[in-house]
Amino acid sequence: SLVLSLASYSPIDASLNTATLQTPSNWLGMFGAYSADVMLQFFGLSTFVWISIIAIWGYRLVRQQAFALSPIRWIAALASTLCFGMVLTGFPILDPHLKTISLSIFSDIPSQGGVFSFLLFWNARKFFVLHHILFLLKPALLALFFIGFMCAWYAAGLSLKQLKHAILRLGRG
Repeated sequence: SLVLSLASYSPIDASLNTATLQTPSNWLGMFGAYSADVMLQFFGLSTFVWISIIAIWGYRLVRQQAFALSPIRWIAALASTLCFGMVLTGFPILDPHLKTISLSIFSDIPSQGGVFSFLLFWNARKFFVLHHILFLLKPALLALFFIGFMCAWYAAGLSLKQLKHAILRLGRG
């Protein structure tokens, strides 16, 4: 249902930060409008990482592929969402030539990575400034991208063998 609510998200629908008497255009009505707005406000576009992981879990369950859905996988899913959110927040701020993802329906999101990632990024940035190592922030964001990828891979329950296979497929084009 989260996919449907995000697919039909409209910033003018009633939500926690938008008051209107209009009937929501969201396919899931008021519930969809509120859930999509909350997910996008808190996690930004990295919400789609979370959704992808849950979709892989569903696929694996339907295909009856064994994997343990442990609390560690949930934590890894959240960590990957926050890592990707910090990358989406940080790179456009650090590099003005890099354009943010400009989809008009997402224009009211405070940061492309959401509020949580925005707060994490700015606190990390303060740390880097305080210790006079701001030049290391871009490499740190690149490292966060790879950490986020590995957390998402683990959270999805995929193996290193599958990772190697995916990398080889990408290499072949």
